[in-house]
Amino acid sequence: MLLENLVSIEGNDLKNEDLMISFTCAKQIVIGRDLTFGTILSLAAESPEYLREALVDLSKIPAVTGVILLATRTSQ
Repeated sequence: MLLENLVSIEGNDLKNEDLMISFTCAKQIVIGRDLTFGTILSLAAESPEYLREALVDLSKIPAVTGVILLATRTSQ
C-alpha cells in the first residue's frame, strides 16, 4: 500500500533545503511555498507507521513550528 499525502509545514525562516531529510520508507517533494505560513509537501509513505515517523521527523526540524496533514490518498 502507498499513502500519498499533502502536508503543510509551518515555520520561521524555513528553507526548502531544511525539509529535504532522509526517511526510512517515505519520500517528499516540495510543492510550493507561501511566505505567510510555510511550505506544502507531497509525502509518499509505504505504510501508516512510516507516515507517522516521517511527520514526527519533520516536526523535529529546528525551524518547524507546525506540521499539518491536509489530505491522504491510498493506492494499492
